[in-house]
Amino acid sequence: MNRPLRIAVAGTGFGAAVHLPVLHASPGAQVVAVVGSTPDRARAAAARAGVPVGVADLGVLLDGAVDAVTLALPPVPAHLGARAVLAAGLPLLTEKPVAVTAAAAGQLADLAQGHTAMVDFLFAELTVFRTLRRLLAGQAFGELERVRVQWTMLSRAQERRWWSWKSDAERGGGVLNLLGTHVLHLVEWLFGPVRVLHATLSDAATATFTPAGRRAAEDSAELSLELSDRTPVSVTLCNSVPGTSRHRWEIVGSRSGAVLENSGTDLVDGFTLTVDGVVRDRQAAAGAADGRAHAFGRLAERFLTSAAAGEPGAPSMADGYRVQVLIDQARMLGGTR
Repeated sequence: MNRPLRIAVAGTGFGAAVHLPVLHASPGAQVVAVVGSTPDRARAAAARAGVPVGVADLGVLLDGAVDAVTLALPPVPAHLGARAVLAAGLPLLTEKPVAVTAAAAGQLADLAQGHTAMVDFLFAELTVFRTLRRLLAGQAFGELERVRVQWTMLSRAQERRWWSWKSDAERGGGVLNLLGTHVLHLVEWLFGPVRVLHATLSDAATATFTPAGRRAAEDSAELSLELSDRTPVSVTLCNSVPGTSRHRWEIVGSRSGAVLENSGTDLVDGFTLTVDGVVRDRQAAAGAADGRAHAFGRLAERFLTSAAAGEPGAPSMADGYRVQVLIDQARMLGGTR
């Protein structure tokens, strides 16, 4: 295919803010439609971006109107949308989590076989995480002894006590799906498979503003993991901590250690990687209003290349399913308190 791929972007939040401008700037893509939760929202988002079509029904685009679809939707509509796109045989790039449960994510992984179907685990696109991965592959730290991950922040929903899908256990909310999906993907991408998982979860903060008859999703999680080589990995996640956000990875090896940390206000820009106290890499700001744009941009270009070639691409829907299996295990074992 010599012409740019005609893309439909589903989602008037992150989709319109990041997917759409990144794809609009790519010579390999032409955004031809925006899909929103209502016709008015879809048309308004399309008009702001100069996109010709804004619709509330993704299905009307899947019979020849577009060549590929990106999804930035909550887990329930994301699962339904992904299923429709894959059934139509179109290339798909979706945000995570790909579904509310591992069973639903597994259905998508099965449908995705033989298709271009990729998941936006965007932290693996950052140069600092890639540098860390190269150092680990080269055994720069010696034998891995332990890993500690801490990611704490105060989300806007928690700060303002907003009830939405992000707080609702039934709709796929909670810190495990919002932050844990990224961390669990990175743990296996950096260090290898997780063989043992234990979890302690709490919904104490969310429970204070949960409407009657609804079930609060967890807002904090303590995970104890064991890798296939028996290396212990401890993870602390919380989206209800006032003050400065912190995203920190500490790696201890038999010869040396590393710290990868971001204490800035942007979730992506601002990471610094130090090895034995010496700076090895920094994730400098790329100048975008939303730091996630340049990370998504790397993935989007790979998606367009894979879609044009009819190749599967990575991270794949199988990766999305694997992460959801770990999330389900954590919820089954951890409970809430």
